[in-house]
Amino acid sequence: MNDGSAIKYGFGWMVSQFRGLKEVGHGGDITGFNSYIARYPDEQFTVIVLSNIEMRPPGPLPNAGDLAHKIAELYLSDKMSTTKVHLAIQLDSNILDSYTGPYKWVNASKGWIEASGEIFTIVKRNNQLFGQSKLGEVELSAEAENQFFMKDNSTIKFTKDNAIVTGMILDAMGLGVAIVNAEKLR
Repeated sequence: MNDGSAIKYGFGWMVSQFRGLKEVGHGGDITGFNSYIARYPDEQFTVIVLSNIEMRPPGPLPNAGDLAHKIAELYLSDKMSTTKVHLAIQLDSNILDSYTGPYKWVNASKGWIEASGEIFTIVKRNNQLFGQSKLGEVELSAEAENQFFMKDNSTIKFTKDNAIVTGMILDAMGLGVAIVNAEKLR
């Protein structure tokens, strides 16, 4: 970046690690379709998945990113490290209640807003949090008091000021990068 800081995204590519291997990839979706390209330059291996199902398909159907990673695991498993496992924990109902409500994206791109809407709402059912947007609903599982994960390895970290929830930071697909922030609406 101009200020000397480094990020894991540039020129349309996300640079990350998948099970210990350098991955350069990117996914995309539009109503009814999703895709993912995963390049492993050190292994000279690329996987491209084009799918005619939505990004967050209902039921047990995997999205294109999940399929690309499963294919890479088939071919490169002997070079990969063990998979990071998120361990779900149970949180007190009052803690979960503090996270519920509407959140407005504050640094989101126009494309992000068009796809997901301006508001991301956290609801609680049966002592479990769910995130709701134009893209549908996603289950949020706690792994720490203010850190939650989704089945696609994305995480949400809730921010607080003097024990009051003020917002959240979304790290999409476990890239280790704050993709977008949101402030909690009162």
